[in-house]
Amino acid sequence: MDVEAVIAIARHRAEDDLEGAVAALERYRASHEPHPELLAALAELHDRRQQPQRARALRVEALPLFLRQSRVERAAALLAGDLSLGRDAGLGIEVLLTLAGALKPAGETRASARIYVQVLRVEPGRSEAIRGLLQVAEMMERDGKSREDAAGIYDFILQHCSDSSLAHFAVEGRDRLRRQPAPV
Repeated sequence: MDVEAVIAIARHRAEDDLEGAVAALERYRASHEPHPELLAALAELHDRRQQPQRARALRVEALPLFLRQSRVERAAALLAGDLSLGRDAGLGIEVLLTLAGALKPAGETRASARIYVQVLRVEPGRSEAIRGLLQVAEMMERDGKSREDAAGIYDFILQHCSDSSLAHFAVEGRDRLRRQPAPV
């Protein structure tokens, strides 16, 4: 039986027998190669069992496996729930930038912004992170619902990256927000 089928059966079983579902996934895990979807499913079940440390450890283990399989979107989605997973999984700046970029098309602008900010706290002048953060702010502006978040991003860039040649884009964005009336 393939891992997707095992996970589907375990999720169904968890509706009535959470402990049995966890045990079944753990048995499968013990007898097969590590699989990131299995680890992520186990993490979900441990969350339901109110075992957040165990769930978190499973997510940390799953994150690099998703990346090794070139499943960047799935890794990004996992990271979006808890940014510190990246640090604990030993992900470098380049990988974090890739994950932040993958979250933007998925509409996860806040999670993407948090990753870019995390990168900029480590490397304040990192132009890829500043550009990505500016793109996120523009996306937030366009959606009309996140204008305050966009303004906060522009302010962050101006406070922490004012020496960057890209800072003038944050000034322009902030000024644009001030000129535009807020949507009703």
